Amino acid sequence: MKTICYYSSSWFENIGNAFIDIGSMLSLSKALDENINEYRLIQTSMFPCLNYSYSTSLKIPFRLFWRLYGEKLGLTFLERKINNLKSCTNFNLATHIKPNVIVISGCVLTTFYFRIFGNILKRLKNKGAKFIFYGCGGNTYSNAEIENVSRWLDVLQPYAIITRENLAYKNYKSFAEKSFNGIDCGFFVGELPLKGIEIDLSPYIVSIFDKFKNKKLEEKLLKNFSRHYNIVKASHVPHAEKTIFPVPKKDPQITLVSENPYDYLILYANAEKVYSDRIHACVASLAFGVPCRLYSDSPRIEIFSKFGINANEEVTLPKETLRFWLVKQQEFLSNILNELL
Repeated sequence: MKTICYYSSSWFENIGNAFIDIGSMLSLSKALDENINEYRLIQTSMFPCLNYSYSTSLKIPFRLFWRLYGEKLGLTFLERKINNLKSCTNFNLATHIKPNVIVISGCVLTTFYFRIFGNILKRLKNKGAKFIFYGCGGNTYSNAEIENVSRWLDVLQPYAIITRENLAYKNYKSFAEKSFNGIDCGFFVGELPLKGIEIDLSPYIVSIFDKFKNKKLEEKLLKNFSRHYNIVKASHVPHAEKTIFPVPKKDPQITLVSENPYDYLILYANAEKVYSDRIHACVASLAFGVPCRLYSDSPRIEIFSKFGINANEEVTLPKETLRFWLVKQQEFLSNILNELL
């Protein structure tokens, strides 16, 4: 029996990672159900490594520094400091299993990711594992990031790369035997039967702003909408005390903070509108057909360009457009797994 291992992300610092993991597993399960060969689909987690890497005595000074200067310096500044992060050497179950296929999704084509997890992936490759980077993308797409990621992909020689952004496809398609210019796996969560659940807050809008620079923007938005809608806030950081980045405090009486991603998905699926500086709050909302607006200048907003929409405006995603890409990506993944199994 062959083993497919989905190497899931951690959720404690960003519940949006869970939306990616849920969508990936939905898609993988569907693809494998169509496969006549015997297999088992398992998951292991990145959490042990991230928990270790984030455990630093400099956490509190870093939060203060990032709050005051981080937004101006940007993530490219962190790339230059990446060697200060610890490469994972603590116990991680992923290093002790022998899977046939490893599937990795999300924002993993980054200097940060390979600094922490690269050696683990090399060990899995040496055990004969084939890699599928599924619905993956980068962070800054700086020259330094592209060069570093390219070196790692050259070492790992993935069997397939399915990107979620045009920039990722352009830069990394040649490093795999099979490549596909696809979409973020978070869009698959719209296939969950969560829309139409009765919530006695309706009609309500959801506000998810986790950056200090957007505090006044959020206040202005909510002032305008509070006359017509109930307001629910949310934070995508379930454990703010564990993260290295500062997170604004929210009113606990109207703010969702949960370890369970389905709390968020149910909330977004049944909202009138969603406003956020979190990319995956908008990914999930659009997946359920809910209008949203994103407030972000990150290169990762190209996630939405595949659909011909500008998420920095209030938009909805046409069902037929979303369905086209979901089906196309699902078919590609199914074909890849049929070849490997």
